[in-house]
Amino acid sequence: MHTFDLDEESPDAVAPGPPGSRGRRGPAGRWWAALAVLLLVVGTAVSTGADQRSRDREFSALIEQVTQGQSALRYSYARVLATVEYTSPQLTSPRTPARVRAGLARIVEQAAADRVAPMRAHRDAVADLSMAAWHGRQRRARDAYRAYLDEEIGFLRAVAADLHALYRPRTGDGGLGAARAALLAVSPDQASSERVRKLLP
Repeated sequence: MHTFDLDEESPDAVAPGPPGSRGRRGPAGRWWAALAVLLLVVGTAVSTGADQRSRDREFSALIEQVTQGQSALRYSYARVLATVEYTSPQLTSPRTPARVRAGLARIVEQAAADRVAPMRAHRDAVADLSMAAWHGRQRRARDAYRAYLDEEIGFLRAVAADLHALYRPRTGDGGLGAARAALLAVSPDQASSERVRKLLP
């Protein structure tokens, strides 16, 4: 097998040529050029693989927060609606004295107010998720879901201030559609996409 001594000048490393001409790269030069290309390819592949694993970890952390946030949100609305059911029909009956009706309304409003702090904690947990600065789509997905939680927290606060906010129509799906689209854009596989659709229908 032919070997190269890097300290010995190879006679064919650079072939002589006419004055002013550029020499030809010999076997040793070609070997180092090929090695450099190989190292560049391997380094790029390793870097790409590490970056994809980082993206996958970010998605897993985010979808876990979405799962917890949606569970807490469903519980929040279930508490409020259960309180409405408990106080009905007196709450909506015109024959109920105004003082009694106001007291019942405060019960419902308090149920909504009690869920603001827990939902705020979930919102802050989402906002605190660390994402690489160059992972723009992951960061947009995180921020879109945080914005959606902000909207829902705002609605709970509105009900806490005035029971009638519960009966005012809410047009469109607000930030829900944006959050769903952003999360689907970073879902790594079909199973993850289906999970997103179930969490954010």
